[in-house]
Amino acid sequence: MIGLTLAIGIFIDDAIVVIENISKKMEAGMDSFKATYEGVHEIAFSLLAISAMLLAVFIPVAFMSGIVGKFFNAFAMTVASGIVLSYLVAIMLIPTVGARVLRHKETKFHKMTEKYFVALDKGYVKLLKPLIRFKYITVLVTFTLLILSSKIFTNVGMDFVPEQDNSEFRVVVKAKVGTTIASMKKQLAPLIKALESGNMLEYTTFSIGYTKAKETHKAIIYAKLKPIEQRELGQKDIIGKFREKFNKLEHLKVTVESLPDVDTGGNNKPLQIVITGESLEKLNTIGKKVENMLSTFGGVVDIDSDYELGQPEVDISIKRQNAARVGITAQQIAAVLNASYSSDIKIANFEDKGREYDITLRYDDANRANLDNLKKIQIRTPSGEFVFLDGLISVEKSSSITSVNRYDRQRKVLISANIVNTPLNSVVAFVDENIGELLPEGYAYVYDGDVERMQQTAQAFSMAVGLAVILIYLILAALYESIIQPIIIMITMPLAFTGVITALGLSGNNFSLFVMIGIILLLGMVGKNAILVVDFANRAIKQGESVDDALIHAGEKRLRPILMTTFAMVGAMMPLAFGSGAGHEMNSPMSLSVIGGLISSTILALLVVPAFYKILYPVDRWLRKWYEVGKI
Repeated sequence: MIGLTLAIGIFIDDAIVVIENISKKMEAGMDSFKATYEGVHEIAFSLLAISAMLLAVFIPVAFMSGIVGKFFNAFAMTVASGIVLSYLVAIMLIPTVGARVLRHKETKFHKMTEKYFVALDKGYVKLLKPLIRFKYITVLVTFTLLILSSKIFTNVGMDFVPEQDNSEFRVVVKAKVGTTIASMKKQLAPLIKALESGNMLEYTTFSIGYTKAKETHKAIIYAKLKPIEQRELGQKDIIGKFREKFNKLEHLKVTVESLPDVDTGGNNKPLQIVITGESLEKLNTIGKKVENMLSTFGGVVDIDSDYELGQPEVDISIKRQNAARVGITAQQIAAVLNASYSSDIKIANFEDKGREYDITLRYDDANRANLDNLKKIQIRTPSGEFVFLDGLISVEKSSSITSVNRYDRQRKVLISANIVNTPLNSVVAFVDENIGELLPEGYAYVYDGDVERMQQTAQAFSMAVGLAVILIYLILAALYESIIQPIIIMITMPLAFTGVITALGLSGNNFSLFVMIGIILLLGMVGKNAILVVDFANRAIKQGESVDDALIHAGEKRLRPILMTTFAMVGAMMPLAFGSGAGHEMNSPMSLSVIGGLISSTILALLVVPAFYKILYPVDRWLRKWYEVGKI
């Protein structure tokens, strides 16, 4: 759906260009059939170049792998299919229908508005002439603006995906290690009551021992909010309110966070630092230092570590001399303890209505909880007598680490945290700058979670864009039979980033996965305007016009279709950019970046592409002498 919504402007662009060119022929006095034929014939090559360029952008994107590919694949295939259909409709269906229904009639609206459009054309020509004349200054000023935009809007950071209001969040609770289920329920009750005290929640559910290790001192509370239109506060504000309230609890470690868009089933905090090494004690020490370091950076909250001491243990040692004296082996003692406490040994079967159940035997909960009862267990000796375990074993209480976690076969400690009102890449840069002095020799760190996915996204995006640029150049070079003119057309691509950065900076948004989707869309869209100008200028030069006159005529004749296609694409983005419904947190930055890129690239393409053409045309003519061998 995102692909169809974003690309709807692309799909109608071809039709706009074709109909506008046919209308110009009719205004010149041609009948509808001849105007349709000449109009389509004149613009057909431009449409082919535009469609080929767009496909060169989206086909590489369709084959991206990993989590990033899951987001991009369907989007790219949808847009690529639409581009093919749009091209076929523009060169086949629209001319067929246009020859029969299009007529040139000067309506009152046409007479009233035409003078303004003519004035716009003349004003653009007056502006274009000095830009072509002082072409080097034009190019220098343009790239200065591109550099300044990145320097001015330094508030634009980078996240994996923007946080959105899904009307749900969760509270992760960690109590003292060894807390029982019954005790955990009592400690959760005040939290649930606090959550339900307002009128913004529909319901809550909780789960104790939700981790793979079934740790009873850990619980998670799921809170379902009312729809956004029925709430006074947004999800982000509600989470902040409860986070501040629950942070005051001393006996519990409470984390309030939104549900992740990419749920990995484990820790889903955006910032996850994995520290690896040999000694668990050193890892714990390093982890505490990293936690203290993160606490000094504003916007980093809910800092936690997966290193946990205090797991209660009961160490049972066998008095082997006593056991040997009565003929009892260690295996026999272990078997008796296992049967009494674990309930793993089946003693019989129970059948009910065709289903069979295992019957196991163990002490009840009250007797198992009392360690003194363990010594009262009796075991049969080879002579048939029963002896108490009291004289055969010694029992000691102790504690240890709850679990030893590993990363790439190395012992590790995971430091995780949530991020509030801070770009994720800023926190990563802070960690990279300061963590080195905390790591002794033999210890290293890597990122997991959203940071890892963000880095994978940037890498995959760079590879896709690089491949798309190469394919675009090769396709345009083949179509125009030139190695210079594709560069003139592709110069609009970096110009689009001026608008992208400006739009994100003014709106307070960051680069993210969905903004990258918009940028990929831009790569194909921004070159369309340059193709229209370059193709018309080439035709005019072949008909004997000078380079300056050809560029002026190209700009004048292609100004209106360029503006119409830009307005159509910008209009298609408006509902996503300024909508306030569910998911607007993802759609808005993506659409705003596309709108900003379209506006900046259109303005700069109309002003800069002619100047670039004027600079590079002599180079193109000179190079053609080396590879052109004549025409048939």
